[in-house]
Amino acid sequence: MNAPAGTLKNIQVARAVAALSVVAYHLGAMPFGQVGVDVFFVISGFIMSYIAPSDGRAFLAKRIARIVPLYWLLTFGVYAIAVLEPQWLNTTTEGASYLVKSLLFIPYIKENGNWGPLLRNGWTLIYEMFFYLVVAVSILCVRAKYATLLSSVILILACGFASAHGTGNLIADYLMQPLVLEFCLGVACYWIFRSNHFGRIKPAIWVTVAILSVITIAGLNAVFGDPEGFQRVARYGMPAFAIIVSLLGLERSGVIFRNPVLAQMGAASYSIYLLHPYAIGAMEKVLHVHAGISTATGAFAALIAIVAVCVSGWLCFRYVEAPMQGMLKRFRVRAPRVRPSA
Repeated sequence: MNAPAGTLKNIQVARAVAALSVVAYHLGAMPFGQVGVDVFFVISGFIMSYIAPSDGRAFLAKRIARIVPLYWLLTFGVYAIAVLEPQWLNTTTEGASYLVKSLLFIPYIKENGNWGPLLRNGWTLIYEMFFYLVVAVSILCVRAKYATLLSSVILILACGFASAHGTGNLIADYLMQPLVLEFCLGVACYWIFRSNHFGRIKPAIWVTVAILSVITIAGLNAVFGDPEGFQRVARYGMPAFAIIVSLLGLERSGVIFRNPVLAQMGAASYSIYLLHPYAIGAMEKVLHVHAGISTATGAFAALIAIVAVCVSGWLCFRYVEAPMQGMLKRFRVRAPRVRPSA
């Protein structure tokens, strides 16, 4: 969902496809579309490995600056709606403690039995921030270039222990779900990408691997339905890993996807991902129709919903997210640096 400077173009396209896959999943148009989340997690592991050496001890501050502003803005917006016009929301309920925990990325169980936070898709950001925190701590222990490797070891051991024995704490159990192992797959992508032998593989092989991975995802989903736990890592995470490695291999070989629309959607993927449940909900309430593929009317509404999601997400990126990021970057540049005394 987040792109560093010097963005790899194929990864940007992958972000766009991942975000739109999640949108299609929520519209009932792509049964395996939630794999977009797994793709995002693998990309995140890769990108954090890509940027950690240059960010160093400023890593966590930069990640917070990248993730928090839009998330907080939308969280406050959802909270205001829940207080003033609760009928506009389906399952979101207001509460001061819910708001505070949501802003601090602390998972909680809501009155309806579902896990928070207030922002519907914010649950993935809880895992993202947890991963960032582990990486930031690792940077204090080893050289920054190896921080995500140490983080992977920590996550693998912690997840394995929690799965085998439990932690006795609901929040810790939540954070130690097997899904976090997909960040480790992204870290593996980075070290494969750095290999001297990586660029010697023919593009046709990468294309074949990517196509077979998509077929595997769709086929297993058609037979077994949505996976959970370690099965999700195996059935969604591993193919997502193969797809990202393939896209990186193609880019290294000079095969780059230059679709300008997908590039823009990739840049706006964070906004699209966070906003789309509300854009879909608003459209359904305005048109008094349920978007889906079971009826012709629903299918047409789903098409309108996808357009509305892309437009609203891009507008949010262009006029809200990007300006906020620009302001924060200018603030960091102007902030005086404290020099040690002689």
